[in-house]
Amino acid sequence: MRGNGVKAVGVLTVAGVMAAGGSALAVSAAGAAPTGAHLRAAPATQKAPAPDVTVLFGRALARARATRKPLFAKAVVYEADGSTANHRPTSTASGINTWRFVFDNTASHSKYASATLAYHAGRFGKVVGIKEPFLEDLRIPKPPKMTLAAAVKRLRRAGYKSSFKFVTMRRPVGPTTVPTLYLFALSNSRNVSVNTVTGKVSKLGS
Repeated sequence: MRGNGVKAVGVLTVAGVMAAGGSALAVSAAGAAPTGAHLRAAPATQKAPAPDVTVLFGRALARARATRKPLFAKAVVYEADGSTANHRPTSTASGINTWRFVFDNTASHSKYASATLAYHAGRFGKVVGIKEPFLEDLRIPKPPKMTLAAAVKRLRRAGYKSSFKFVTMRRPVGPTTVPTLYLFALSNSRNVSVNTVTGKVSKLGS
């Protein structure tokens, strides 16, 4: 079973999750201004960017394992699907502010073979148990040392300048075992991976 919005590329996939939200910049002025004076707009308030996925990784795992009923006590991260607010293209890692963590839960021996946990607008949602297992991935026992921001830098150095809406962190099943990858769905319809161990940037598909 794969998540919503999955785009397949050979044995690899780039998954996205649907996210809605965003914030509007507010400008206000109070009181009457003297003749000839200009109204001064209040400084726009900006939300702090979401923590890097390598930071959210541990928080999400702890939250899943700490549910009141220990249904996910031995859950392991399977993949993390990131997207931008309203699916608007971004050129930076900070633009990816919504995440869905997918867990393999077979080791917990509960009625749920897998689970998901969403992160949006600075908060985690509820852990959702799923009876069917997710396929096509290997478990990710710990977060990669390479941050998403570092992966974007690697992408740019390799000559890929397009923006992106979706990023997935996963270890796809294939003929050979690979480290955790960041998979980018670029706005020019290309799909590119960044190896979190070697830093190698590879184009996926034809």
